[in-house]
Amino acid sequence: MIDRIPDLSRQRLRRCVTAAALGLALTAAMPGQAEPVQLNIPAQSLASALTALGEQANLQIVYGQDTVRGIRSRGVSGRMEPEEALRRLLEGTPISYQVDGNSVTLGSGDDSALALPSTSVVGQAQADFATGAVNHTALAGFDYNNGKFDQQQQVDLSLDVFDVFDVFQPVYGQPQTFVPAFGSDYEQKLSMTGVYLQDQMKIDNWVFVLGGRYDWTSDQRDDRFPQTQKDEKFTGRAGVVYVFENGLAPYASYSESFLPTIGRTPDGSQLEPTIGKQYEIGLKYEPNDYNALFTIAAFDLTRENLTEFLPFGEVRQEGEVRSKGIELEAKVEVTQGLNLLGSYTWNDVEVTESNLGTEGNTPFRVPEHMASLWADYIVQGGTLEGLRIGGGARYVGSTYGDSANSFKVDSYSVIDALVSYQLGRIDSSLQGVEVALNATNLFDEEYVAGCFSNMGCQYGQQRTVYGTVTYNW
Repeated sequence: MIDRIPDLSRQRLRRCVTAAALGLALTAAMPGQAEPVQLNIPAQSLASALTALGEQANLQIVYGQDTVRGIRSRGVSGRMEPEEALRRLLEGTPISYQVDGNSVTLGSGDDSALALPSTSVVGQAQADFATGAVNHTALAGFDYNNGKFDQQQQVDLSLDVFDVFDVFQPVYGQPQTFVPAFGSDYEQKLSMTGVYLQDQMKIDNWVFVLGGRYDWTSDQRDDRFPQTQKDEKFTGRAGVVYVFENGLAPYASYSESFLPTIGRTPDGSQLEPTIGKQYEIGLKYEPNDYNALFTIAAFDLTRENLTEFLPFGEVRQEGEVRSKGIELEAKVEVTQGLNLLGSYTWNDVEVTESNLGTEGNTPFRVPEHMASLWADYIVQGGTLEGLRIGGGARYVGSTYGDSANSFKVDSYSVIDALVSYQLGRIDSSLQGVEVALNATNLFDEEYVAGCFSNMGCQYGQQRTVYGTVTYNW
């Protein structure tokens, strides 16, 4: 249900827009020992779900907008630890997370995020003050992360297998003779130190955000040919939004990113950090007379040194990749208890500079079109009062299967569903107990989620049903 609290609605909208402008949930830091909290986060876009989790659980969640773009979350409800809620929101996605002291950082496989065992030290301070008519919320802090990656790999392959085996029309039972191909054995250590400063300024209906961060990284690889690579970079971000009394909120933002990348290329050299710049403009509308939130956004994201994972554990980097697109999202309470959520993303991604001769191509596993539709109903009266039923569909467009764009992988659609009930409505001794079932890919649709070459593809997740029992007191 889309809750409305008249005195706070525009504050909530400002936080939502500011988070979208920065790719950052601007909430209080997570306490050192996270206690279970009561959560009510409906199925929606992952970006919106993360914003809700940040607000309800007092988490600081840091992520790039391109990491969560077009992904839908199944939602969570009940009393649980914040990390457990985050894990449930990310189930079925390629996104990993890392808890670093007082913050949580998200990353996908394409980001080469460091979801590694690590040592972290984090410090942060917040100050609220005013200078004349301007109200400030200033954040300052530092963080230190130290992680290690061990690689031991030996691959045996026969070239004869590649000539006769078709992954789309496989014929099983053929004789196969494997011969040694290659192997690798090395240890890589990465340390990263960063300092940051951010100021959120409110002037009447205006909200401005300015922030900056400076990072120092050291990447050391120990093998037969030891190497150490050091990088440092300043990144900035800025956002502005104006909230009209009628519920319209136009906004614009600019942000930069810097992500050290662990690994090495086939020729043995270390990977360069991935850097990016994103421009975004958009409009959010929250009507005053009914519960709804409509959003349209246009974005332009350029990333350099984007990492590609190749067969047999190899990695390489493109020169530059540019993403341009539009996002549409609508959340509407149709009647009391019935909510609809729809979203659509058009994402035009192109390799604009390449060391591999792939300029003008689209990176593999990147769909141009994604859409989702979800309906959620809570029975309002009678014997089944409080029963919650939801269902919806997700669509992911076709993708290219390799860097050369030599073949395409078909689009796919899957159906998700949920049902939950509070047992206290039928037995007062069970007050606070809720049972729920969540299903993804309900009809067990078989599909190929994506390919990275003509020798490697991945099937999509099969039907998965999650059963939960929660107790709230």
